[in-house]
Amino acid sequence: DCMAGHLDPERILSLASDFFPDAAVISPTTLEYELTLKISAALKEKNGCLNIVIGQDATASPERYIFDGSRVDAVLRGECELPFMDLLKAIEEGGPLGAIEGIFAPGHISPEIAIVKDPDALPFPAYSRKEIDKYKYYYPLPLNKRVVWGHVLSSRGCPYDCIFCSQTIRESYGKQIRLRDPLKVAEEISGLMAKGVNTIAFADDNFTTSRQHVLGICHEIKRRGLQIHWTAHARVDNCDSELLHAMKDAGCLLLRFGIESGSERIIRVLKKTQVSDWPEQAKEVFALARKLGISTAALFLIGNPTERVAEIRQSMSLARQLEPDLLQICNFTPYPGSAAYEELKEKIGDAEVLRMYHYRKPILNFSAVSDKELEALYKDFYRGFLFRPAYIRRHLNSYCGFYLRNTEVLRTLFNMRKFILG
Repeated sequence: DCMAGHLDPERILSLASDFFPDAAVISPTTLEYELTLKISAALKEKNGCLNIVIGQDATASPERYIFDGSRVDAVLRGECELPFMDLLKAIEEGGPLGAIEGIFAPGHISPEIAIVKDPDALPFPAYSRKEIDKYKYYYPLPLNKRVVWGHVLSSRGCPYDCIFCSQTIRESYGKQIRLRDPLKVAEEISGLMAKGVNTIAFADDNFTTSRQHVLGICHEIKRRGLQIHWTAHARVDNCDSELLHAMKDAGCLLLRFGIESGSERIIRVLKKTQVSDWPEQAKEVFALARKLGISTAALFLIGNPTERVAEIRQSMSLARQLEPDLLQICNFTPYPGSAAYEELKEKIGDAEVLRMYHYRKPILNFSAVSDKELEALYKDFYRGFLFRPAYIRRHLNSYCGFYLRNTEVLRTLFNMRKFILG
């Protein structure tokens, strides 16, 4: 893992030269597209190995990796744990490639992306203790101890229709929900705890899609007596008092909620939900979480299509009313694979796709706000929320002990000041 191991291209090629692999599997982000082509060409020249590209960006835009002269041999789209094994077997035995689910290769294009229909059929990820230390999670927690993170995917798929959502920013694929058995989830957590993990980050795209699934996991954590803290991504229209009580009782410390906007009109533009009174629902859930002692992170989008200054200010106002423990603001980014991209792609060039990043100043602006004013509003949003004396006092009181014992998180958040202060 080049991000976890801080590996540059030269080091990657040096490692490959140590054992001359028959196949190289590369999983890039959109921003790493050109690097992927460069490394594929170098690996092919050095080792003549088979280059297979997987992951979110390749799933959304496989044609960018397979073209005349490309040194990428195949793309596997979607959840490719099982198709990858099928591909290697077919190559070894000289079998047909066309039947492999999710394949995109010259002369062989599967019409569907690969989906793991039964996640419980897969083995648990085989983390070593040394590897666990490399995988951090950069949300602070109200804990006065050193945190060792474990990452668990308890479900796959998301049934909602948000136009900004893309494979590029998802952990799983498709709208079909596939739930793991809570017994298996608890067993995986127990195995991670045996390797030193004391906090779990559930990586589900939406942990609270199935109420019974969440209650089942909470029950099993309690039944086994697992003394574990955990965090997850949730939706306000999935949560109520009973569910939040169960999650808190089973060790939940932090829930991240995609609020997106304080404007009902923009919520409809984004197709976030069909329910009315979205801001009121959010206020109710945040107040209940605060009462129970569950920390909250509110995630907002600005620069949404047709969004006006007054609507961004509605989001700023809602953030202050919610009083989340943590605030995250992203710029609307129509990544390939999203409904927004399909609607706007005539206005988006290939070069612009490769520079898209939702934490960065937007490459393209589809709002009704000028570029200069949108950038200023982004900074004002953060400043107006984070720099209030009452918030600073409350935050330090809750998280000072965590920062003292998890200094790498503090350093990372401190380095993000450039996005706030410009």
